Amino acid sequence: MNTDPIGWPTLLVKAFWVGLAIAAPMGPVGVLCLRRTLSQGWAAGLLTGLGAASADACFGLAVALGLSWLTDWLLALGPHLRGLSGLCLLGLGAVLILAPAREGGGPEPARRWLRDYGSALVLCLGNPLVILALTALFAALGLTADLNSGLPAALAVGAGVFLGSLAWFALLCAFAMRFRPGLAAHRLRRVNQVAGVALGALGLAMLLGLDLAY
Repeated sequence: MNTDPIGWPTLLVKAFWVGLAIAAPMGPVGVLCLRRTLSQGWAAGLLTGLGAASADACFGLAVALGLSWLTDWLLALGPHLRGLSGLCLLGLGAVLILAPAREGGGPEPARRWLRDYGSALVLCLGNPLVILALTALFAALGLTADLNSGLPAALAVGAGVFLGSLAWFALLCAFAMRFRPGLAAHRLRRVNQVAGVALGALGLAMLLGLDLAY
């Protein structure tokens, strides 16, 4: 039985709140989003959020489509993926602590934007426990029964999760941009150091087996 088209906006809105709830807890990608917005501008922060939202949408679509073989496989790989993510965060934290402050610069814009997007995407895909949170939230909002209606309903839910997650990171960018004007070089270096310590601590926590939000 096909989903009534009138019901798709409702699915989209419900999934939007799911995406917002998944993204809101402050984790490594949130720290990266704030740091990149402060040091490089809103585009770098928003692309970081776009990478995270893309990963959330992939997980949401997998759950919505009932791809249990894929979600079970990802959950089984979870400890290994989190270990790799933890090592990456430790390395990134060390780089930020030691790096001199610079506004903009670095690689060409296209490469820098791809790096900003790709690093957030990979970090979030390395935390498949998001699947469990999505499953619980779908059930709490009554989305589970609606997802039996077929591909259009699943796509609406995936789009809603993406938009909700991206909306949260857009809010983070807007918040950080309020503090960006007038940041001196020594303060940008302090931002890098604080972000580096936070990311290193989160990476260590992941290596110790703690489950973190993104």
